[in-house]
Amino acid sequence: MIYEYKCIECGHRFDVVKPVKDFDVKHSCSECDCEDTEIVISSKIHHIGAKVQNSEFNPGLGCVIHNKDHRKEVANRMGLIEVGNEKPDTLHHESVVKREIQKQKEWDAL
Repeated sequence: MIYEYKCIECGHRFDVVKPVKDFDVKHSCSECDCEDTEIVISSKIHHIGAKVQNSEFNPGLGCVIHNKDHRKEVANRMGLIEVGNEKPDTLHHESVVKREIQKQKEWDAL
């Protein structure tokens, strides 16, 4: 895909061709070599080639997610629990178990 970037320092706009899976990889400015750039979300995004990656940008997590396991891994690192088709009893049990583990760690630290 083609992504448009804007340099924060000099205001120069430039294009970068990269796969969707590398969405969160930063690029330096082609004019002043400044690394402080931001992606411009516009209608200028084009698909290149016939193969589409299974990656997608997850705005809730703020990064590109490659598959379900990767989404769970990122959510766990951020301390989040994915809520969806779980039964309320399962969620309650998981939160109680996590709370008990935390209490035990606090007691062990004393």
